[in-house]
Amino acid sequence: MNITFLDVLRRTASGPYCSVRDWDMKVIPSKVAEVLKEHGLEKTCDVGNPINTDDDLADSFFRAGWDLALETGLLYTNTERIIKVEEEELRNAMREYEEDVCIGAPGTQDAVVVKHRKLEDVYPLVNICGALGNTVTEDMHIPILMSFAQHRETDTLIGGLTTTSYGLTTKVGEPTDYYQGIVMAHDQREAARRVNRPGIAISVVGLCGTPIGMAAMFPEVQRGDFSSQPAISELKVSSSELIRVAMCLRLGLVDKAFHHPMIGGYAGGPEGAAVMRVASSLLLVAVYQTPWTDSTCTDVRYVGANTSREAVWANSVSCQALAKNVGCVTGGLSRPVAGPGTRMLLYESAVAALNETTSGASSLFGPNIQTPFPNYLSGLEAKFSSHLTRTLCKTRFKREDANDIAKKLIPKYEDRLKNPPKGKPFQECMNIKTLKPTKEWRDIYLEVERELIDLGIPLCTRVQ
Repeated sequence: MNITFLDVLRRTASGPYCSVRDWDMKVIPSKVAEVLKEHGLEKTCDVGNPINTDDDLADSFFRAGWDLALETGLLYTNTERIIKVEEEELRNAMREYEEDVCIGAPGTQDAVVVKHRKLEDVYPLVNICGALGNTVTEDMHIPILMSFAQHRETDTLIGGLTTTSYGLTTKVGEPTDYYQGIVMAHDQREAARRVNRPGIAISVVGLCGTPIGMAAMFPEVQRGDFSSQPAISELKVSSSELIRVAMCLRLGLVDKAFHHPMIGGYAGGPEGAAVMRVASSLLLVAVYQTPWTDSTCTDVRYVGANTSREAVWANSVSCQALAKNVGCVTGGLSRPVAGPGTRMLLYESAVAALNETTSGASSLFGPNIQTPFPNYLSGLEAKFSSHLTRTLCKTRFKREDANDIAKKLIPKYEDRLKNPPKGKPFQECMNIKTLKPTKEWRDIYLEVERELIDLGIPLCTRVQ
């Protein structure tokens, strides 16, 4: 028995009732605590070894996540009904969506295949780069996107959220939301064209305020593009998300689903967030009808970044749990908190790349800098991360080695996670005309790269 999207919609009206408040305050905390206790996973987080190397522990987290997915399902917030997924439906969904994802214009040099990767796999993960939903000014959007797309290591391109659209201030739910979608799609395609990469996949993102903003992007869509659709933490969806999923299914657009469990939120500590990531990934494959999820455990203490010891550990064990036990495509995210032009940004990005690459992630989204400031992106941090993932795959890097290096890098920045360096905006990190980094930013890049080489990663310098 397979669950269809129409089945999902029926369950939004007929599923068991639960108020959003009870879901958040009672159901999620109690169910997470139950599965952690049942599987002996309480207080298993090892902050001294942030990248997990215990296969049995990863398997235990998978079993706990599977049980949690069946126990909870997803809450549809509009009707406060639970979308329950039966075990047979979940098993069938894992089999049905066990497939590679092809993105980028077919037959071009920009086409790439997102494959299921095993732990320490030599197959390169796909690097998803761009403004990644960060705030950008309209005049800087295309240059910023060009700074990402110019690098061959960038496999896909994602736009930012412009503060204005055609000079009009964007407001969620207003007609300007539609025009923001037009600007986002146009600027991605135009940036790709200007750096001679017309076939690169762009993302029809679900980051616009309402589905109308996403719909505005569709005229720019070409074969090989993909979508990114969220769920609400923890394990919730609304009409806004399901409308966008329905549109993607109707258009045959590859849909990448994501959900970000929060360490310090309703799921509790790092163990709760880890089991939540497993459960949400399984449920989103079934409910969103997609072979591709890329979620991350975030840390509420650090504005949603995921580079603390606890978050690195939670993401390592949950990514490994999925990579070892299902054949669907599991992506990871890099969410540093430091701004561009800083060593801390590169240290954080390196830890994320080490973690996700060796833990079996099929794609890496980011670095997605957690900053409220517009234009605080440069493109160089993505080149750094992407070049690192390629090298780690090519050299068959092991989790034990990645863990040893992470233990040396995290102390370089962890005391600044609550007060990170702001960095500099795009205009002060890059030459807008040549898209080359400033001497200061280039020198920092090379210094950190040499540190990684000294730590045992055989990088080849590729920054001009």
